[in-house]
Amino acid sequence: MTDLIINRAGVELENGDITLAIVLSAMAVEGEMSWLFFHWKRTDLSPGAPIYTSADEESWENEWAEMRAVKMRLHQLSLFLTAKDFDSFSFQNKSLFKSVKDQYDASNLHNSPKMFFQNVLFDKRNKIVHYGDVDSQRPDGEMCLSVALALLRILSAMHEERIKRMDEEHKNARSKLSSGA
Repeated sequence: MTDLIINRAGVELENGDITLAIVLSAMAVEGEMSWLFFHWKRTDLSPGAPIYTSADEESWENEWAEMRAVKMRLHQLSLFLTAKDFDSFSFQNKSLFKSVKDQYDASNLHNSPKMFFQNVLFDKRNKIVHYGDVDSQRPDGEMCLSVALALLRILSAMHEERIKRMDEEHKNARSKLSSGA
């Protein structure tokens, strides 16, 4: 679903609907963040545990809802998936947002990628959605789409990191079982 939304953002940008391109770019990132959170909550159930219940789902929904700001969600999701805060993980994977850094004035990207993404993409989206600011120009839309794509690359890398951690945990558990420990 994320691919469809981000591709639609690109189409809207090309067709000149800058406002919709910005909103869709942010939606794609938020949707991917939510999907990762709930996917890994379901996946992390201990082996042999019963399938998750509606109470589990409700608990996870409440946990996600309590992280109201995108910057908080980025931080908590990164800790959950990588055991590193978002900025640390991003700095270790600078190539994922190099295009944004090279293409735009991203001076605060060096201080905190989390705050950069919040300020550039989500604050712009909030101005549109909450305050009716629909006077964005093509460069705004291009930057938001580029930033969203960089964020999606970072989220994908976080997902891959969690898969590696899970594989390592399973490998260690199998090793303990085979050694009789």
